[in-house]
Amino acid sequence: MDRDVVNLIHHLRWKVRVNWGEAHSWLFCKEDTPVDARYYLRDSGDELPESLRHFVLEVDEQLRHFPKPDFMFGYPLYKMPRQPGERRPCFVAMPYGDKSWFEPVKETIIAAGADKNFDCQVSLDMSTAGQIIEQIWQQLRGAEAVVADLTRSNPNVYYEVGLAHALGKLIIFITQDDGNLPFDVSTSRCIRYDKNNLPHLREELEKAFAAVPQRYAFDPKP
Repeated sequence: MDRDVVNLIHHLRWKVRVNWGEAHSWLFCKEDTPVDARYYLRDSGDELPESLRHFVLEVDEQLRHFPKPDFMFGYPLYKMPRQPGERRPCFVAMPYGDKSWFEPVKETIIAAGADKNFDCQVSLDMSTAGQIIEQIWQQLRGAEAVVADLTRSNPNVYYEVGLAHALGKLIIFITQDDGNLPFDVSTSRCIRYDKNNLPHLREELEKAFAAVPQRYAFDPKP
């Protein structure tokens, strides 16, 4: 979505009348243009309370500094954006049940992420009161990367992968399985690992984390 479309929405929210002949070109422009909310508010005079004018301009300014146009649709805007010095959030989807390898693999993922400035959160470890699916949804919305362990084709993991895909998240797939992956993810790069050789998994994960595109200007470039 072009930024001017977002600004046009601001305009329509506060001023009902609009020259649709003029607006037509904005709706279909492909590149961002200098026009912003200040253009729409410049002749509104005293029609808007100053507090509302300030709110519209502040929202517009923040939207224009988001790293990509669709950022606002997948990010929980009720939370403060990540600040310089904070680790990048990463959601981890893993199958539960086999304690012989679950904890060691989880710790390997967390350690690999930490080395590349990621804070990896496993859905099983969410302790906040409330419905688990709502917590998963909110964690996924804010995640800047997702690690999904497809070992044994766990349905819960694939459910979380589907949510991540819908949000346009970058997903790092890993698995212990030797066979082919299900069709919908078969074309994605997947790190194959041996539970008895976790240093190799950590090395591959660190490479994958290092390649995650920067979200903010203060993030190091891949």
